[in-house]
Amino acid sequence: MDCSAGGDGGRRSPDPLIDLRLADGASVGWSPAVVARINGQTRPEVLGSWSSSKYDAKSNRCYVYIHSHTRRKSNDYEVDQVYDAQVDDLLVHAEINNGKKHGSIWDESYKGNRVIGGDANYDAAVTYMYELMADPRK
Repeated sequence: MDCSAGGDGGRRSPDPLIDLRLADGASVGWSPAVVARINGQTRPEVLGSWSSSKYDAKSNRCYVYIHSHTRRKSNDYEVDQVYDAQVDDLLVHAEINNGKKHGSIWDESYKGNRVIGGDANYDAAVTYMYELMADPRK
């Protein structure tokens, strides 16, 4: 992965877990218009989505930060994740799901306390994400 590419360039591909395929609808007698209407009703509203990347010359690693905020009728979901793009490892995950915060740190080089409890896990995960993505020149 080219660390300077910065995400998917704004392209969006269909989500196989959300979007109903036309062939699936046809198998139960639905027209393409019905499938499109159902997909439109179940697809989440994207409130915000962005990504950034950073190459760390000291560790020879490319980190990718991904943010997504979606809403459905009964669910508001915001997630931040940092990956090590060179080995495809999820290092840190923080989410807010209908106001409930959760965070996890899987990076083996993390020196802090991994299991704190409550909102502190979320706060620790977000803080660590900012540390990983910080510009070392500042």
